[in-house]
Amino acid sequence: MDNNVNHSTAGVPRPGQAGSRPPASTQRVSGPEVETRPYDFEHPVPLRAQQLDALRLATAGACDSLQRALTQLLRHPVGIEFLSVEQSTYRDYLTASDEPTCLGVFAPADSTEVWLLDTNRCLAFTMIDCLLGGVVSGVTLSRPFTAVETHVIQKALSTILRELTADFLPTAPLPMTRLISDGSLIAEAGSNAAVALVSLEVVIGPSRGLVQLCVPWKRVPHVSVLLQETERGSNERMRVAAGKVRVQVSARLAQLKLSTRDVANLCAGDLLLTDNPVTGEISLMIDEHELFRGTTGQSHNRRSLVITTSVGTTRGVRTPPEGT
Repeated sequence: MDNNVNHSTAGVPRPGQAGSRPPASTQRVSGPEVETRPYDFEHPVPLRAQQLDALRLATAGACDSLQRALTQLLRHPVGIEFLSVEQSTYRDYLTASDEPTCLGVFAPADSTEVWLLDTNRCLAFTMIDCLLGGVVSGVTLSRPFTAVETHVIQKALSTILRELTADFLPTAPLPMTRLISDGSLIAEAGSNAAVALVSLEVVIGPSRGLVQLCVPWKRVPHVSVLLQETERGSNERMRVAAGKVRVQVSARLAQLKLSTRDVANLCAGDLLLTDNPVTGEISLMIDEHELFRGTTGQSHNRRSLVITTSVGTTRGVRTPPEGT
């Protein structure tokens, strides 16, 4: 038995011998400390601050056109004030929403994405009164909507959705599939899928209330969408909005793949070889989207980047001045 023990431990360095490692609990990794945060299972797909900023500017800029469109449709003065854009989920929002409500469900025919447009019931019945040519009473009714009322209010809800999404959803208008009074009855009431919640306050005569839009997280625009809309030159408010967005700009020198073992063994002085040639271009990233390519240079004793190619935009590249 002793021979077996000696044979099994032969060649294994003991503590204190050359080549031995301390226990895993005592190993220390050099380098900057990395902040760790617990994983949020309730909101597994966080939206980036730049996306919320882009949606905030797009929808806030659309309030004026929405106000004009609703005033023309209802033939009654309408006031709209933009309130906020925040991240939520279908379940969180529908659980906290008022009941009964006026919830329009919009869904494209070729997709499973669901857009929810929630309107204060007092506002909804006021819109119906205006569309039917009646007197604005400001009365709130708790009964379900009739077939005629559903058909009439669909015009107003479709107008609201069209105007709010015109700048970042350049597709055919989304059809309204249902109008419901109890949000807990739809399948999305139990979904943890992330949404961006856009909140507006609308005033029509004596009626005042919230209009809230749930935008599926995949449809929340990136800053690059604002930039592309700006270049088209047809949307003045998008040009103003895009100029106020703060973006993170980075230059990507190269990309390469390393195994976990290679990364663990990296240390100062190691040389990493890439597939990019010495004269290859560098990618200019804005909000993690490649918009330009260029080459490195020097200007006033500082590193610089000369843009040579436009990738994600339609804008032409000007000839750089001499000496850069």
